[in-house]
Amino acid sequence: MVNNREFHISGSIFGEYKTVINLDLVDSVDDILEIVINRIEEDMKNYPQILKKLDKEKEKFHIHGYEFGSILISEIDVIFYVCSHC
Repeated sequence: MVNNREFHISGSIFGEYKTVINLDLVDSVDDILEIVINRIEEDMKNYPQILKKLDKEKEKFHIHGYEFGSILISEIDVIFYVCSHC
């Protein structure tokens, strides 16, 4: 059984970006954020100006209100928001 969860970006030009991550393949919130960032980079590879904005913002990415353990045991239909505007 795949242990997928949905992650959405909130805020900035990446608001509403969505991706699904298999939690069996990550060991931390930082791993989740790295996958989100890598997927944005891959999806936007033909848009260098957008990638420049991502480079400025990616260090701000974080998940409010959840520690990694809480994400792991969450219900499958929970959507997690990756904040980029705090």
